[in-house]
Amino acid sequence: GGGGGGGGGGGRGGGGGGGRAGGGAGALISLFAGRRVTRLLRAAFGEKDIEDLILPFYCVTANLTTSNADIHTVGRLWRWLRASVSIPGVLPPFNEAGEVHVDGGVIDNFPVRAMRRLGRGVTIGVDIDTGGALAAGAGVEEPWSAWQFFRRLIWKRNETLPIPSIVRILLRSALVASTSRAAEDRGASELLIVPPMNHIDLLDWTSFDAAIELGYRTTMERLEEARTLPVGARLFLA
Repeated sequence: GGGGGGGGGGGRGGGGGGGRAGGGAGALISLFAGRRVTRLLRAAFGEKDIEDLILPFYCVTANLTTSNADIHTVGRLWRWLRASVSIPGVLPPFNEAGEVHVDGGVIDNFPVRAMRRLGRGVTIGVDIDTGGALAAGAGVEEPWSAWQFFRRLIWKRNETLPIPSIVRILLRSALVASTSRAAEDRGASELLIVPPMNHIDLLDWTSFDAAIELGYRTTMERLEEARTLPVGARLFLA
């Protein structure tokens, strides 16, 4: 997660149970997608550094070497963006100076406290938790057989399986430790925005535009409501 300017940290959920798939064999292929993401980030941001941005910016990574949540306010922008989106099971980790970094949500899934420590204006937290407990269908054997897992890898896209995909299992496992902390950190936001995205799976890339529109509409509504709140005096002072 990260933030810039007067915004706040964004939360991320790793829910989703069985049902129609978003990956199949592509779940394994996605582990090798790091190079493509790196190319896209480098093309978008070039050699720009974080400290050269017009608005103050930070992002958070989980440093697996030191077991710390690292907050990045300087350095090459594309590199730390690449590290901070390295969701376990979706993108490979990012190595920097011999240290291994993954998505900061593994340790801190709602980094508004980091923003408050930076001391820059009103802290707005945007919780985009896509919710959902990880569940399997009632007919699934316990424990799952090797065949069930193998079938989960190669299922057809129009086939419904009651077993969570391997990517969802890895993702949920990575984020579960920070879930309880995120609930506490919501209270650290001076203004909390929670777009209703429970119906959009985190790995459903086809809902990209719908998620943007929903987030924009919810944010504008919440900002309008904030005009009547004490925080509104600071937020709309300009």
